[in-house]
Amino acid sequence: MSDSLNPADQNAPNTPRWSLALRLVFRFFFVYLMLYTMPPEILGMIPGVADALQWWTEFKQRIGVAVGQNVFGVTITVFPNGSGDTTYNYVEVFTLLCISLVAAAAWSIIDRRTSHPRAAAILRIVLRYTLALAMLNYGIAKIIPTQFPAPSMIRLTQQFGESSPMGLLWTFMGASVGYNIFAGLGEAVGGLLLFFRRTTLLGSLILVGVLANVVALNFCYDVPVKLYSSHLLLMAIALVLPDTARLAALLILNRPAPASDGRQMFAGKFSAPAWVAFKSLVVAGLLFMGLSSGMEWRSTGGDGAPKGPLQGNYRVEVFEGDGVAIAPLLSETARWNDFVVGRVSPFDQKGTARARNLAGESIWFRYTIDPAARTIELQPSERGNGTAPGASPFATTQGQVGSTLTYEEIPAVVVDGKETSPGALRLSGTWEGKPIRVELNRVPPDAFLLTSRGFHWISEYPFNR
Repeated sequence: MSDSLNPADQNAPNTPRWSLALRLVFRFFFVYLMLYTMPPEILGMIPGVADALQWWTEFKQRIGVAVGQNVFGVTITVFPNGSGDTTYNYVEVFTLLCISLVAAAAWSIIDRRTSHPRAAAILRIVLRYTLALAMLNYGIAKIIPTQFPAPSMIRLTQQFGESSPMGLLWTFMGASVGYNIFAGLGEAVGGLLLFFRRTTLLGSLILVGVLANVVALNFCYDVPVKLYSSHLLLMAIALVLPDTARLAALLILNRPAPASDGRQMFAGKFSAPAWVAFKSLVVAGLLFMGLSSGMEWRSTGGDGAPKGPLQGNYRVEVFEGDGVAIAPLLSETARWNDFVVGRVSPFDQKGTARARNLAGESIWFRYTIDPAARTIELQPSERGNGTAPGASPFATTQGQVGSTLTYEEIPAVVVDGKETSPGALRLSGTWEGKPIRVELNRVPPDAFLLTSRGFHWISEYPFNR
């Protein structure tokens, strides 16, 4: 059906009168949600428009910095960067709340109308498309899946107790492609239904359930998208609210539910079939762009970066430091027991390597590989699990520096599609002025129970390890 404007008089006799409380609440949320969703997310998907809207982002940031400094006495230097729960985000919400309160008060003083059906229709359309686009993007990112890829080698070799709550959630989700797709379908189907007026209620009800779970996960697992997901849930609830009386009659009071108000506040120059066809093309285009970009992202390695050389999990067989072979003993904390090259999570935009001794102490590095020179540069990072950040295999009290090691890679042997030899790796070079030589055997990916257990229709006993 068409969503374009109908010149019908909103003060017609059949327009119900709103209570004062309803008018005040509506005016506040109209201003707040319109400001929060501006500019519409769809505009940023149009080539060239995103750059033109950069001024709006910069303008909001300047206001946020000023409010943070003058109201809360905090200096804001970090802006949304994958985390949507920064200090700036909370100051932004506070600022929008204050603006909305003032605007709603001024609106109530100036405007004496007893209802706002046209403004409500405008807000409903904005919320429909804003929420639809967001859920479609999130849904596709799970269906591919790219938001929760399979656990990386670093995750698979990490102890449960070392992971953050968010890291545990990402591992849980990424371990099951089937559940990823199930969750993504709920989001994508709910979002798709919002594109059409007749299916908006069904889509909103689906998304209320889906987003309630998402918000609970974000709060309970400390995922820094709490503010944004809560606003998405608020939008879904706002879309359901006009139909609460009909839903209560049907689901609670066991009475016949009256038909929805079929009047179109908006009707335009296009016929209904033409408008539906146009929106269907737009939706198909969005689906195609989302799926194609997701498939491209996955084809680069499943974690957003090309599958480079050396990535994998290795077990250390020989470790020599300063020309002396170090035995695999718990007391030999300088000796590596395993070495992993990969990424911690999809948010790890740079490669991460980790060495771990028999005592379970981890040594973290950022790495850069030069395939032509066959070298790997290891730079101690600030990440650490129970050890000094960036500690080297030769622990000292001095500041740690990186080193470039030469590698020799022996590739895995695959016969008839099965890996018969996992491959090996040899590292040699100088670390902090001392020679180091390490021989490692690669651990096959299917050596982990989490990735090899699979699905079983029949389980005579619980397999809970």
